[in-house]
Amino acid sequence: MTERPKFEPYRVGPSDCLERVAAALGDPLLAEVDRKLLRIIAAHRGAASAVRAEAILGELGLYCDGNARRWVKATVEDLVTRLRVPIGGLRMKPYGYFLVVTQADMDLALHPLQNELLSLARRIRALTDERYLSKLNGQMLLRLDLFPAGDEPFADGAQDKRGAA
Repeated sequence: MTERPKFEPYRVGPSDCLERVAAALGDPLLAEVDRKLLRIIAAHRGAASAVRAEAILGELGLYCDGNARRWVKATVEDLVTRLRVPIGGLRMKPYGYFLVVTQADMDLALHPLQNELLSLARRIRALTDERYLSKLNGQMLLRLDLFPAGDEPFADGAQDKRGAA
């Protein structure tokens, strides 16, 4: 398992973004097609120049269907969560993925994620109670950096796959 890159969490700027892209491109676990996808998105700096999944797939010479769009989404999620590349996604015009280079870009990237998180919290609260949601919130903050993306233990208490107690 590779070590997650260490970067300042809230520093936003063109040089920091390019440093993160360069570090991700050097990741030995990143497939060549994923590197190509990252290079395409990195060329689209700022929300105003967002690139749609369909255009990314076209540039890669891949057929665009639902599975391919899900692959783009999953690859972007890996780049953001595991390699900490600041990629934003717009769910409004001009739609698409972009490299976050300003605080305004970061705000645009975070807005739909915050809304999604609140929506999920409302659903959990409706199915449980405020104590459960409060406990979950505390645990979530603790667990975010304990486990790499996709390596979280199951809710039933399964052990950390890395063997930690």
